Amino acid sequence: MGLNFEKWHGNGNDFIIINSIENELKITRNKIIKISDRNIGIGFDQLIKIDLPTKPNHDFFIRFFNADGSEAGMCLNGIRCAAKYIWNNSFAPIGTVNFQTKTKNIVCEPKARKMIQVHIEPPDKIEHKSLYNKLQNKGVNNFFISNIGNNHLCIKMKSIKKIDLNTNIKIHDNNSIVDEGVIKSKIHDNFIGSWKITDDVLTNKIINFFDNNQQLQQKGRVYKADSDNIKNSIDITIRPNDLQIEDYKFLNEYIHTLNI
Repeated sequence: MGLNFEKWHGNGNDFIIINSIENELKITRNKIIKISDRNIGIGFDQLIKIDLPTKPNHDFFIRFFNADGSEAGMCLNGIRCAAKYIWNNSFAPIGTVNFQTKTKNIVCEPKARKMIQVHIEPPDKIEHKSLYNKLQNKGVNNFFISNIGNNHLCIKMKSIKKIDLNTNIKIHDNNSIVDEGVIKSKIHDNFIGSWKITDDVLTNKIINFFDNNQQLQQKGRVYKADSDNIKNSIDITIRPNDLQIEDYKFLNEYIHTLNI
């Protein structure tokens, strides 16, 4: 039996969205793993399933499944894609929609210039003594774990120059308090990383590009922000014509990786 779906992406995350509104679709963990394979399947970060709500005062029940078949609590990038999918397919009028998810109640509404505004409860700080001890034993300090539908490990530091982030931090916890079991980062103080760039060769090219072009660097800016001070970063402006210059051509690969 075939599977009807649409492929979407938001901020670098890619999803397939399936409609389970008219006819309830049963999809198994093994099926998700098979179709998430980027070589022999469709390939995606998450599968989004649009269901009828099971609670009053909600329009839809949105469920999120990771590529390994496990169910996630929520995804902000994914919920925006789900809202646009519902409007595009006329499952609801273009306007405010109330979503039920596994962990949070969410309201989405369309804004000007094709923007979507998401209203969500503030994140919760998670207290978990045994996991905190495990992280501290691995040399991870000054951190907190927060939940905004999915759990996030957040590490605070002034500089990463003296920190080796090329090694894995393996977290094993019977309660699955952290959704991502392995955290792997490759970051540079003069480089603002991009979502899910896993190619070390490409990452090093971008880092070297920043290092070798310090004369082009300028203080980061936020488009139409009230204050430029809210973005503490260093940017290099790249214009479309620049991508034809030999030293800039590798950036086409970077753009392709982001699916822009």
